[in-house]
Amino acid sequence: TDDRLRLTPSAPGMTGAAWLAQKRAVAGGFVADFAFALSLDADQRLPGPCATAGAMEERCRRRGGSGLAFVLQNHAEHALGEGGAGLGFAGIPNGLAVEFDTWHDPEARDPGENHVAVLTRGALELRSEHGSQLGSTVGVPDLADGARHAVRLEYIPDWRNEFAMHKSFRASPHLAKLIEGLRPPDAAHRAPLAAWWQGRPGPAKHGLGVLRVFVDDLHDPVLTVPVNLGAHLELDQGRAWVGFTGSTGESFQNHEVLGWSFSERR
Repeated sequence: TDDRLRLTPSAPGMTGAAWLAQKRAVAGGFVADFAFALSLDADQRLPGPCATAGAMEERCRRRGGSGLAFVLQNHAEHALGEGGAGLGFAGIPNGLAVEFDTWHDPEARDPGENHVAVLTRGALELRSEHGSQLGSTVGVPDLADGARHAVRLEYIPDWRNEFAMHKSFRASPHLAKLIEGLRPPDAAHRAPLAAWWQGRPGPAKHGLGVLRVFVDDLHDPVLTVPVNLGAHLELDQGRAWVGFTGSTGESFQNHEVLGWSFSERR
């Protein structure tokens, strides 16, 4: 509507997705700038049930759900995943999601009701369950406050040691599973390093880059995670479909993207 891309209306049980018509080069680095707003309709007073199960009505705290995600994937032009806690991306193979989650789902091992996370299972189906996260943070503004939130995503394929020194850096145990999957056993049943693992000349030999996530403050990231898109995903000559997904559950809100630019670095 107008200059807004509405992924879901403010109603229960909705799921939506939108993708650029052409694949974009992602393996060589990119910058994606966009904004979003998560809000109720003007005539809506409550966003759904209590955020805490079993809470008495007078102590009930309600919150909009479930959230949206920036997703890159090399599966299908019109991919759409699971709704509710799946945020519209769970179930899509061969992708990576940056989720902006506004509802606490204990079964997904969410770190909190208001968080940002980067999730991938390589070429396998994406899951919103946080066992497949590369990193997450709750150190973000209230994403469901109805205000406009500016986001920058920056993928840098070349490692610099200062990335790991930043306060936003996270590296979950799941990263080791992705790396191990890139080490085919040889005849002696050892696991030699894959070619990408050798990296470029210099002190860093692991071949990882970083994905940095900025929210509102576009100079200081809230989350930095190590990843190698060209190795962890099965891309089409370094390219993938890029877009957004979102969903509601019993709790709901409008999920709207307000402007978007995508710049390939190589």
